[in-house]
Amino acid sequence: MKPVLGVTDSWQTTSELGFRSYNDARIFRQKVQDYNNHFGVDGQNTYILSGSKGYRLTDDLKEIGEAISRDLRIAGAKWAEIQVRKFNYLKLYKIRNGQVSMEDLEE
Repeated sequence: MKPVLGVTDSWQTTSELGFRSYNDARIFRQKVQDYNNHFGVDGQNTYILSGSKGYRLTDDLKEIGEAISRDLRIAGAKWAEIQVRKFNYLKLYKIRNGQVSMEDLEE
């Protein structure tokens, strides 16, 4: 398999890929995301996995499916956290603007 963005089919950390600064690693992560967003388009059949071991290029559909499922679980958990914050924000906003009292909320 031909390397993509310097990533091969063996696990590599960002430092092993040559990224020394946080900014360089951040730009690299964005490029990985852009690359993965084109998976299955125009004949692209490889995907860059990422995790605690670093990055690895694969064309194994099972591994790719598991990575996408993991991303969906992470996004779902993040969505739930944001919904709680939004609810609390709206509640406080209504209290501060006299639209509702604390007593109304306790009932």
